[in-house]
Amino acid sequence: MKKQYSRGRLFSIEELDEIVLNSSFKYYRYYYPLPNYNNPNIVFTDRKLPNSKNSKLNYNVIYNEDSLIVQDEIALLKIFMEENKFVEFTNSYIVELSNSEIDDSVKYYSLNNMRKDKYSLIIKMEDDYVKKYPLKKEALGHIKCINKNCKLLKKLGFNIAEEENEKIVKSKVITCKLLDEQIVENINNKEMVYNYIDNWFSYIYDKLLVNKNGITKYGFLDMVFENTFYNKENNEYIFFDQEWYEDNVPIKYILYRAIKNLYEHHPEISEKIAIDEMLERYSIIEFKEQFDNKEKIFQDEIIDNDKKAYYAKQYEYKISSEEIKQIIKDVKKLDKDNVELLAEVKKLDRDNVELIAEIKRLSEKG
Repeated sequence: MKKQYSRGRLFSIEELDEIVLNSSFKYYRYYYPLPNYNNPNIVFTDRKLPNSKNSKLNYNVIYNEDSLIVQDEIALLKIFMEENKFVEFTNSYIVELSNSEIDDSVKYYSLNNMRKDKYSLIIKMEDDYVKKYPLKKEALGHIKCINKNCKLLKKLGFNIAEEENEKIVKSKVITCKLLDEQIVENINNKEMVYNYIDNWFSYIYDKLLVNKNGITKYGFLDMVFENTFYNKENNEYIFFDQEWYEDNVPIKYILYRAIKNLYEHHPEISEKIAIDEMLERYSIIEFKEQFDNKEKIFQDEIIDNDKKAYYAKQYEYKISSEEIKQIIKDVKKLDKDNVELLAEVKKLDRDNVELIAEIKRLSEKG
């Protein structure tokens, strides 16, 4: 804190409120960037605040090099959200001030800030549409690929949120819940969790024309739970954000990616159902090593190695639970040693008092 404070003032949201309201500007708007305002991965506003089950919270954490990290930042932030304290405890703020009315049509922004330039996009959510733009000009080709994927999915009979466009990806805002959120809400009911997954898998299996060897020609790799809206009343699935496609893919690889993402975005599920148990249920465990290798190749194509190295370094500053236990053990030992040392010092003090008294007695006698 001292080092941070020396570089500039730190303000709580209450202090910022006071400054803004006492300023001469008529209009203002708050933005809540994560992990911080220097390298935002996602930016929320008061029109769109996250809940603890929001998959967008899996942002790339940034820690200061001199920080002592004993708690996972995202896990801690989720606890604050359960108490409706996100605004008070988020990492940083951006305040827009103006004497003319501020456009508040965008509810939140999301940036793919660990990807290669040719895949980097910025996402803007408005009232009626979510729009994707190329973050760099090199990514315009990726925009075209996404729109091409959407056309093919519609041809195969899938409900898709995206509408046809050339220079951006434009999706209708869907009001029903995401499938991953519905699964997480029912993690205490294992049968219900498997019912959700079974129904989804049966739906995509039929439409992706899987052959007898379990291979689909139409390898849409992003048909994951967090990219699927599910209307339970109508048993209707609506897919969006279908960025990645490969020809001739094992259907179980698509299922594997959906399960893997589910556990990465919602690690609390592992407290109820171990991931290997779920992979075993869907006869994927035997392909786990093969699919892990395939996933690594896939991620290596998308992720920028320099950016990955920067974000990976942040986790070097985090202390494991085993290290914390050792620190506590060492502190307790120091406390014990200090108690013993203090007792020895007191004993020496008593001996010194007795010695001084004896010397005084002898001098008086002499």
